[in-house]
Amino acid sequence: MPREKILFTMTPKPYRPLVDYAHPFDLFGGRMNAFQGLFTMHSLNRPVALHMLAQNVPFPSKVLEFPSAEELKTEIAKGYEYFAMQVHSNMEFRDAMEVCRWVRELSPGTKIILGGHGVTCYTEEFLPRREVEQLADHVCWGDGVSFIQKLFGETREIDPVLPPMEFFIEMMPEKTSQAGVIIPGVGCINRCAFCATGNFFGGTFIKLQSPEGMYRVMERTQERYKRVTRFALFDELFLSRQEEVRHLGEMIYHGRRTNLSTASYFTFSDFRSLAQYDPDDLLRWGASRVFLGVESFTKPLPKTRGLDLKKMVSDLQSRGIETILSLILGMKHHNRENLQTEMDSFIDLGAVYNQITIESPIVGAPNWEMFKRQGRIDPDFPLEHIHGYSAHYKHPNFEPGEVLERAKDFQRRIFRERGPSILKAIEVEMNGYAYCLHHADPVLRRDKALYFERSIRNQAPILSVVRERAAEEATSRHAQDLIQRYHSLLADADPHFEKKGERLIRRYDAEVERRERSGDARAPFFDLRTVETYYEGSRQAEPVLVAPMCA
Repeated sequence: MPREKILFTMTPKPYRPLVDYAHPFDLFGGRMNAFQGLFTMHSLNRPVALHMLAQNVPFPSKVLEFPSAEELKTEIAKGYEYFAMQVHSNMEFRDAMEVCRWVRELSPGTKIILGGHGVTCYTEEFLPRREVEQLADHVCWGDGVSFIQKLFGETREIDPVLPPMEFFIEMMPEKTSQAGVIIPGVGCINRCAFCATGNFFGGTFIKLQSPEGMYRVMERTQERYKRVTRFALFDELFLSRQEEVRHLGEMIYHGRRTNLSTASYFTFSDFRSLAQYDPDDLLRWGASRVFLGVESFTKPLPKTRGLDLKKMVSDLQSRGIETILSLILGMKHHNRENLQTEMDSFIDLGAVYNQITIESPIVGAPNWEMFKRQGRIDPDFPLEHIHGYSAHYKHPNFEPGEVLERAKDFQRRIFRERGPSILKAIEVEMNGYAYCLHHADPVLRRDKALYFERSIRNQAPILSVVRERAAEEATSRHAQDLIQRYHSLLADADPHFEKKGERLIRRYDAEVERRERSGDARAPFFDLRTVETYYEGSRQAEPVLVAPMCA
């Protein structure tokens, strides 16, 4: 039996793409800026929930990420006392059941724990409850932290340092940047009919970390991962809790090492929560990017009804705060005419990143029953195809697969008319630098302006590639305008700017040539290497990572 009492892991690779351009672990390339060619920004989202849980058990544990089937079987055969598996989504439902059978065969004494959004499929509709109970000893139907702490008798609040997200532009995947990950809480009180999160947690929010804890995690993450200057706060409605936002923001504003010159964060909100704030306060408190759900203009949801969305987006982006906006196509009220209205209104908002999905039935959510009543799901509908990019749902006003094709075409239109997202991101950061440089607040003038300056200097050379290689003349002109603005804003702009741009153009051309030579023009599906991480347990003075990650 291994020294580690519990193995935290996931279903084995390879992982099915959601659709031909959307890898399930690529939040940005698959959703936020699809079809942008070699300018596409990709992200690798690791299963951080496993690491959070491993830091909440009072004994040594191991986290195994992205295993192959053989690697997973080898690990199971070691005879752990507990085998805890994340079922990431319904796409992994059948694979997870097969892995449970491996555990029963190779290590009969091991207790199996299942959790994650995919467990919503363990209902009588898909799998008899008795079969689940035969295969798994414990099933977590909601918050994993409280579940695992209760199971193993842990009560302390932990400040988990989680593996960072990695980002890269498709033209040069070898050059990555990192963003730290923080999970303030799970769940959502909005409980939209089409949303997995709100319904999985029963329309509640479960707090996992205090503002003080979040700030401590920021400091410790930057100590461990020296390249991290951005953080992703994965919390569906973080901005709805104004006092927490202010409290965390004040610590960043007054921080020593982790402050406005060295750290910023991305988080989620809805427009109604956002309306509580003066955008200057969000800037002071460290916000750099906000995900906001638009969903529909022709039948607005309560979270957007009566609000001037365009002004709110503009107010953020004029101060250097990027927006990611989402639109859902194929909702019940959509037809070909109003679908066009949705897309025209959405593109006019001018977001940096855009998530375009189609409404999909979520097991356990209200729209699952609605889809069934409307006859929009075949009785033999494969679970693997239930996701936001499926061509298999029926809609009375569209041909089969038509809404998905319209979604793809709209992503291409955004790229054609607005240029690559990286172009808009640099422009917004230039806005922020100019805004802070002359602001009355001395901390914004000093620290936040410095943060923007560093980021702009790092990214600006790619503007030369966009200027020289963009397919649309308007995009090339926009890139040239931003190059001129760069030199105007930064009086001592990098004297090697042009040479750096020329190197990037050669790198772009080399990648184009490689693809033409190989005949492979697809976006890169990650070569996900297996990662092993060991934790000593939560009852140490601090949770300690005792072995480096091998990827």
